[in-house]
Amino acid sequence: MLINMKLIFTIDLDAFFTSCEELKQPHLKNIPIVTGNDLNGRGVVATANYKARSYGIHSGLPLFKAKKMYDNLVILPVDMQFYHEKSIQVFSIVAQYSNIMEIASVDECYVDVTTLAQKRKPLEIASIIKDRIKRKTGLTTSIGISTNILLSKIASNMDKPDGITTLYPHEIKAKLWPLKLNKMYMLGKSSEKLFNEFNIYTIGDLANLNKDSVVYNNLKHLMGINLDKNISKANGLDNRELLSNSHIVKSISRERTLGVSRTDIDSVRAELRIVFNELHSKLKRKRFSASTISIILKKDKNFKKMTMQKSFKQTDDKAALWNVLDFMLEKVFKRGYSIKQVGLSFSNLKKKEKTYEQLTLDSKVETNNHELLELINDIEEHTDSKILIGRELKK
Repeated sequence: MLINMKLIFTIDLDAFFTSCEELKQPHLKNIPIVTGNDLNGRGVVATANYKARSYGIHSGLPLFKAKKMYDNLVILPVDMQFYHEKSIQVFSIVAQYSNIMEIASVDECYVDVTTLAQKRKPLEIASIIKDRIKRKTGLTTSIGISTNILLSKIASNMDKPDGITTLYPHEIKAKLWPLKLNKMYMLGKSSEKLFNEFNIYTIGDLANLNKDSVVYNNLKHLMGINLDKNISKANGLDNRELLSNSHIVKSISRERTLGVSRTDIDSVRAELRIVFNELHSKLKRKRFSASTISIILKKDKNFKKMTMQKSFKQTDDKAALWNVLDFMLEKVFKRGYSIKQVGLSFSNLKKKEKTYEQLTLDSKVETNNHELLELINDIEEHTDSKILIGRELKK
């Protein structure tokens, strides 16, 4: 039934900001938490975890109202740098299953897996991608599967969190049409209210609106061309192509947990030098150059993370890269720090000789295994895919 048709996945990270915070502080996992910056009492919820959502708390809600809905609500500041790091990890993994991907936002992407689906079942592909993301990052995803972006996007919201849902054209009548209008992607509240005034309550009601009817003519007068656009969406029609502006997501990183905490900058520098040498060897072996370095220091008592990032002209020169790193260390390390872990990453990589190596779905990966870490590092380093940046992320 799907022969010669595209196959698109929407991969949506579940409650992304709060899920990232739960990775940093696992004890928060089963209590209501939100992220948001409280600006003189006028802040709003950026993301609510699913426990908070059970109390009616949702994104966009003023923080003062959220506090009233649950007295002991935990409000955490937004940590965009950490979220960005996790996002890049996820997209680097996803890119191994397709050379066409559009990044719609920091927590969502659309992937064309048409070629891969000729060999494996779509549900199997989705399951493998979900498992790899979970193993590598600790994050759960919901995946929608269909023949266009619109339907796959709607499908990704049908079974959250941690679900996989298909919404093929032949499933529209059974799965899409019974849904209320607020489940249709990009249909605003004002449009929904207007449709309700004309006794149109479900997506199916809209999809089957008779264009010769008085209702259609009245709505056409009020909405213009937007009416026909919404009717097309209700019928699952979407001819959009994944955006064509390419971007390569690549990074390599290493962390080193120290047996004994380091309290002076020279000993921390020595530990970083070990990590740097290992990472630079891999950079050269894989024929990469870098234009961004990130340094991470973690304290031993509260494991608080200090980070710094610096960009520069593309290079693989060891002395030049070390000079940048040493400068960053001088800036980020303060007297009195007791460091338990050091980390380093090279990003914005470019390969001298472009190659593309796609991971096959038959690759066997065992958890809790050193080879797993090496394999995933190699995956991230070999991503020469057409990674496409969507409009939301550009904003």
